[in-house]
Parts: sequence; C-alpha cells; structure tokens
Amino acid sequence: MKTLIVYATRYGATEKASRTLARQLHGDITLVNLVREDAPNPGTYDQVLIGGSIYAGSIQKEVRQFCTAHQEQLLCQTIGLFVCCREEHTAREQLETSLGVDLVAHATSTGSFGYEFDFSSMNIFFRLVIRILAKTKESQFNLREEKIKEFAAHFAPDHS
Repeated sequence: MKTLIVYATRYGATEKASRTLARQLHGDITLVNLVREDAPNPGTYDQVLIGGSIYAGSIQKEVRQFCTAHQEQLLCQTIGLFVCCREEHTAREQLETSLGVDLVAHATSTGSFGYEFDFSSMNIFFRLVIRILAKTKESQFNLREEKIKEFAAHFAPDHS
C-alpha cells in the first residue's frame, strides 16, 4: 500500500503529528512538508492523507493550494484529512471552510490531533497573539496520540 502524507506546519506540531501518523501505517509511506517541498502526483498513491494546523479559522495556504490543484483527482481516491488545533469540536467545520464540503464529505476519515503552543519557537508577535487568544503564558503540549492511532486505523490494509 502506497500512502502519501502531505502537510504544512508553522511551528512543528503538525510535523510531529504527521510523523507519528506515518509510524502507525504500513507499506510505502511518503511524507511531504508542503512548506519546504513540492508534493508528488497524488494519483500515484493508493491513499493520500492531508493535514495542517488551524490559524485564525483557516488551514495553511499550502494545504489549500494542494487540495485545489488536485481536487478532481483527490475526489476519486481514498483520502483522509486532519488538523492540529485547540478547538477540536470545530475541526470538521474548519476543514469544510478551508478545503470545501465536497472534499471533507469524500474523506474516509477526518481527525483532530490536538495542539502545541511552543513559545520558544514563536516570534514575539505570534507569541503575544497566542497568549491573548489562548489566555496562557506558558507553552502547552497537547498532541493526542490516541486520536492519531484512531485516524490511522481507518487506513490500515485490513480495515473494512
């Protein structure tokens, strides 16, 4: 089974989640950070898993651009969509707003993997914004491995 995992990350939470997801899957796994590299043709993979993080209610532009450029193809493939965000109860709505209702409806699974606020990796402006919006002055690490495992189970070769 060939699986493509494409993601975008600003401060590393989605990259950590994507690497954890890759370890849960079997077969030929290709991990692509859309911020640093171009994605291969998704049509050459059996399944495509797409992830990003939510900032101000939207996923990164690189993820949106990938999905827009390959939407017709993705709607004919097995896909999964995931986000890293603090407000997990709004994850599906944020995916629909960012990537479109059709793509989200077509997905085999959607997932919300939690979040991280690592103030040591943020510039001063973004650190201030997070402190105000999240009402916290300390870094927070809340990636949820059990959610990643649940999501991965939908893409296991023996899943029915």
